Parts: sequence; C-alpha cells; structure tokens
Amino acid sequence: MKHLFLIYFILLKVVLAHAQKEYREEFNEDIPLYYGMQMRLIIPGFGSNVPIFLEDSMYSSSSKFLPGYSFGGSIRRDFENGFSIEGGINFTQRHLHVQMEVPDSSILLENKMTFINYEFPFQGLVFVRLSKSIFGFAGLGASLFYKPTSVRVDNYTDGKSNFVHYGYAPSKFGAEINAQAGFEFRTKQAGFYYLGASAKIPLAALFEYNGLYFYGTQLKANDFKKVSGAFLSVDFRYYLPKIKNAGQQPLVNPIE
Repeated sequence: MKHLFLIYFILLKVVLAHAQKEYREEFNEDIPLYYGMQMRLIIPGFGSNVPIFLEDSMYSSSSKFLPGYSFGGSIRRDFENGFSIEGGINFTQRHLHVQMEVPDSSILLENKMTFINYEFPFQGLVFVRLSKSIFGFAGLGASLFYKPTSVRVDNYTDGKSNFVHYGYAPSKFGAEINAQAGFEFRTKQAGFYYLGASAKIPLAALFEYNGLYFYGTQLKANDFKKVSGAFLSVDFRYYLPKIKNAGQQPLVNPIE
C-alpha cells in the first residue's frame, strides 16, 4: 500500500511539473489549469451506512452512521476532446451513533463515535458541453487514504457494567474506487460551480468494529464485524476564476 501512496504523488508531481512548464514558456497564454475547493455531504443509509448489529448472549448493540462531511482542495487540468485529470487532498469525518443494551434488564445506553481519514484522490473526467455555460461531467478514479487513529468509547452504568466499542484500523493506509457524475456552470468572472454526486467503494475494510460487555472485571460478551466504509455523497465544488493582472505590466527589458 505504501508503494501505491508513492506512485500517486509521483503522478501528481509529473502533472504539476508539466503545467508549471507551460506557464513558464507561455505565460501569456490561458492554459486550462484550475484550482478548486470542495465540500461533500455523506448520505447515511447507503452501502456500509446501514445499521451494524453486534450481539452475544448477554449483550447487543445497534450502530448506524449519521450524516458526515468531507472538504478539501483540488487541482484540475483540462485537455482537448472533453477529457480532464484531477487530484487533491480531502479531510473526511464520519459519525456513528451507538445504542447498547443488556436483554431483560433496564440497561440501555447511547453514545457517538467519530472516525476521520485523509484522502488523496486521482481521477479522470470526461465532460460534454450542454449549453454555452453548462457542462455535464462523469468521472472514474481511485483514492489513497490515511487513517491516523483508532477510536474507542466506554460507557458505564451502575459502576459494575461497562460497554466498550472499538473502531480499529489494522492498516493505516487504504485504497478505494471513486465514481462521480454532475453538472458544472462556468463563468469567466466568477469561476466554475459544480454540483453532483459520488460513490466510494474501499478495496478493503475501513475498520474492524468491536463491541464488548464487562460486568466488573469479567468479560461477559464480545462480538466484532468488518465495516467497508463505502458511501454515497452529494458534492459541491468551486473553481477559482483566472484573473489577469490589471494595469500597466512591467517591461521585459530593464530600463536604461
């Protein structure tokens, strides 16, 4: 996985170096390189966002994903024939609502867990002009992501009963497949506005989810499941406009 991480940065560096070379050689030309910001709303109830049930003879818990979000920056290079490539970095945060209980008792507790990861996407896009200012987009690519920490929450009842839930990441790095589609409204003065949807499917489990129930110091119940982390989201992006310098430009040759 570390080799994939290195390959991603090499590819991104090559693209940026090529674009910078064009800027140096043709700084008076308007080349199709755009810098943008994105915000993503993660929709619960899709893929791995369905409820996660853990249970044993003396214990059960039901967990479900709440709406999450992602934001970050991107750089896009447009080519001829309606093709683009895009890369960037995103921060993603997801929340999990946990409800736990002991059957045939009055013990019922709730809590919330939060998972974060950093995503490094790289993808190809195709676009079609639908009108003077509106374009349709579709894309497919891959992402490398980094999961910095595992998560644990403890819940105590009467001093003897204790529920423990873990979100454990066996590997700090992972990869996923991305797909997206949407529409973009382009203006010369105000930039580009994109609205669409995307789906992400990890190639391995996002984390291992473990629930335990202790009575005093004795472990009474234990169960775990692997959670893929796949999700569907609504995406909004804004790309900065190209603003030419105003006023008189400096002379190419020094003043004699």
